[in-house]
Amino acid sequence: MIRYVCVLSLLLTLLVVLGGCEGESAEELRAAGKEAFFEEDYSRARDLLVQALQLSPSDKDLLYYAGLAYERDFLYDSAIFYFRRADILYPKDRAINQHIRVIATGLGRWQEAIDATYVLARSGDGYEAYNAELSRLWEENGSSLNALYWGRKAIASDTLKENWYIRLSGLASKCGSLYVSIAYIDSAIDLIGPRNELVSNKATCLADLGDYIAAETLLRPLVDSDSALDVSRYSLARTLAAQNDRNKKIEAIQLFRELLPLLPPEAQLDSIIAILEEELQ
Repeated sequence: MIRYVCVLSLLLTLLVVLGGCEGESAEELRAAGKEAFFEEDYSRARDLLVQALQLSPSDKDLLYYAGLAYERDFLYDSAIFYFRRADILYPKDRAINQHIRVIATGLGRWQEAIDATYVLARSGDGYEAYNAELSRLWEENGSSLNALYWGRKAIASDTLKENWYIRLSGLASKCGSLYVSIAYIDSAIDLIGPRNELVSNKATCLADLGDYIAAETLLRPLVDSDSALDVSRYSLARTLAAQNDRNKKIEAIQLFRELLPLLPPEAQLDSIIAILEEELQ
């Protein structure tokens, strides 16, 4: 009986000692891990910091430096894992979100990059510094409407407005705002002149609005020039094919045949030609 009491007492003592040393052990690992980090021994730093996190999994400092240690060795998936854990536990922290923004953008994790950018804008930087970036991120994230919203804010402070006019025209077109798209194209033309790309884009918008004659009027000079773009010839062919005029449909077929070896199969020119030929019978 005395033997069992001694064994039980020894076990309880060990539990107390180990329990009392757990926090201290985490602190020791933290100190050693950060020391290794500042010595640029990032692999050792990671090992020590991850061990410390096993003892103290919600520690902000440990999560932050673990993320840094992975980031410094370009292990971005692991780095963002720890930064995101820190962000969940300690939301809206600027230092954490600065790293999330950069890493998430590089990894193509657009929504996380957007969320982190919002944190930085709302916590002192202001939105003006991020208007252009938010427009680009939202476009990458598949929202042309949000990209257009932030792009319209960005253009107010950007001196290279012609670049924005061209980009916003494309975004407006994707949103179905064809008149807005044309307005941006006209603004770009006023600044930099009637470049073929701009005129072709305007004609495409006009054709989509059903104004085929105006679209054709813009496209013919482009197609007749030596520098005619395939996209301009394709746009003219589409515009001619849409009109209730036999001669124009014949011309459209000829243009589509010329483009057949130049455009990818996804353009389905064979099918378009077959439909037009059937209409002419």
